[in-house]
Amino acid sequence: MAELTTTSYAILGLLNLRPHTAYELAAQSQRSLRFAWPTAPSRLYAEPKRLAELGLIRIGEQAAGPVRTRQVYRITRAGRRVLRDWLKTPPAPLRLDAEVLLRMLFADAGSSQELISALHATRDQVLAEYADGMEYVRQYSAGDVAYPERMHLNLIWMTFVAEFLQLVNDWAVFAEEETGSWHKASDRGRTQRAEELLNALEAGRRVIDRQRLPEQ
Repeated sequence: MAELTTTSYAILGLLNLRPHTAYELAAQSQRSLRFAWPTAPSRLYAEPKRLAELGLIRIGEQAAGPVRTRQVYRITRAGRRVLRDWLKTPPAPLRLDAEVLLRMLFADAGSSQELISALHATRDQVLAEYADGMEYVRQYSAGDVAYPERMHLNLIWMTFVAEFLQLVNDWAVFAEEETGSWHKASDRGRTQRAEELLNALEAGRRVIDRQRLPEQ
């Protein structure tokens, strides 16, 4: 069988809950999967065709109006077996894809203000994601969700997402405070403050203070 990707298994996992149309897959990805496994919409439309060729899902049709129909994806018995086998394997190593960290790494090629602007943008992005996530939490509290019976599972990974966004926000505040007094991003080197941070990290002491996120 052709090698499956994590996105393949994410689609099989969604279809294991119930059949989905292509639109519903994209909507569910935007609603929840984007917090754990962001996937381009084009991939969500293309991948089911490959899974169907492998016999892991079936593509059928259902009425979408007086004359129109739309495709519906359903997982097969083989698809459920593949999904179960995947769940038995160790997860892939956690990856961090954060362009702002790359900007920090190479900030000495630009100005301090450019770096601070990048940190501001990161905080704005995180706060927007946090607001979206909290709306999802409120929907659970109100019972306005598609799968209330999965609350015990969803809240555990949602807790990770909330704490991760909190950390990124806290780090951005910390980084801005550290870099705000720099004249240039390239003129610091091994300063007294750098020594303090090095010693704190080496000793395992907490460096970043927790910030209060805005009430939504």
